[in-house]
Amino acid sequence: MSGQSYSPALAQIATARAVYLFPLRHREVHAAVAALLEAPGVIKAGIELAGDLDKLRKLFDFEKQNVVDLGVLARRCGLKQTGVRNLAALLLGFRISKDAQITNWAAPKLTSQQIAYAATDAWVCRELHLRFESLVTSPA
Repeated sequence: MSGQSYSPALAQIATARAVYLFPLRHREVHAAVAALLEAPGVIKAGIELAGDLDKLRKLFDFEKQNVVDLGVLARRCGLKQTGVRNLAALLLGFRISKDAQITNWAAPKLTSQQIAYAATDAWVCRELHLRFESLVTSPA
């Protein structure tokens, strides 16, 4: 329903080698996620992260470090489309499915479709960040 807000249920972390999914209903993962969010040497990239980070702070305390909003980068590059799906199409050459986006992320067991969506979303955000970095550092 429109206007409803839910607590974050899943944290997604993409590295060069793997994507990690942390179900936030398990309190034991909160310290690990907080440590990643606070790590100054780890870039955290995504779309509209400010709201997500505010919601996460209601679950556990952390001081964010090195957060990059891909939507802001897209607008700085003159792009009007700033969502993950559109940016993936424009900059990476493929569209990601959003079929699993509006599902029950707090479910005790995620479906394979949810896992694939969450992992792809995190991986694409990492790839988009790398693409924006290469656009900024490439000679014109």
